[in-house]
Amino acid sequence: MAEKKYKNIIEKIIVFFLASCLFFTVLFARIYAFEKRSIYIGDLIELKIQAGELNLDELKDKFGDFEIVGVKNISDGYIITLRTFEPKERVTNLKGKEIVIDIKSTLDEIARDEVFESGDRVLGSRFYVKWKYILYILVIVFLFALAFNLYMFFKKRNKKPKSPYQLFLTELGAASSDGGKNFVLLTACLKSYIEREFLLLIRGKTTEEILNEVQGVPGLRQSIPKIQKWLQKSDHYKFSGVNVSIDEKQSMSKDLEELVGQIEKTKQTGEEEDV
Repeated sequence: MAEKKYKNIIEKIIVFFLASCLFFTVLFARIYAFEKRSIYIGDLIELKIQAGELNLDELKDKFGDFEIVGVKNISDGYIITLRTFEPKERVTNLKGKEIVIDIKSTLDEIARDEVFESGDRVLGSRFYVKWKYILYILVIVFLFALAFNLYMFFKKRNKKPKSPYQLFLTELGAASSDGGKNFVLLTACLKSYIEREFLLLIRGKTTEEILNEVQGVPGLRQSIPKIQKWLQKSDHYKFSGVNVSIDEKQSMSKDLEELVGQIEKTKQTGEEEDV
């Protein structure tokens, strides 16, 4: 039970981590894309213009505030490449439409009312976050986490479920290492095994009620005397209040393991006879 709870917590952490990586990846991708869309001084601006009746000289005149780096003729107009080194928003009217080009400066403007006094002190450089590198790291982490999660999913999917007897041995090992609640846990191991293997509902029932339930169950009839003896002895230790030595606890655990092992052999023998 504790192992299953631990696995559920791990799965929730992995899902939360993947969701967080995906969220921040999308967020930084949008920020990086926004930065990439910004136009700075010296950047080359390439525009596709459907000129119509507008000739090349008139087109150059419309973009007179820019340095025209190149013009390429196409079937329905021109592809014009511009740039400028003056940060400013420019509006160009072209065939009844406004083309707004906002040129940004790579330097931060400093608001200052008083006279600026120079000095010999060197100012430290401003820290600038390069979002694209953070984006790359997040994408790599997200892909690794996704690959790990898929690996664990398919590993769990391909893993064969344990048989009732294998589960019993696992639970018995955990119960045998316990102290005060030893016999309660040992009895619970036996009940869980019978419920899983023979599809009976005996949890919470007394020894007498359990014996009545298993009377007509194939595979259990031959083992009923030993089941009765073990349960009665366990009840005695649980309810009498006597101090039970560690050796006696280990002996009871070993007897239970042998009892369930005998039930397994009897069940397998019965299946072979049916075949």
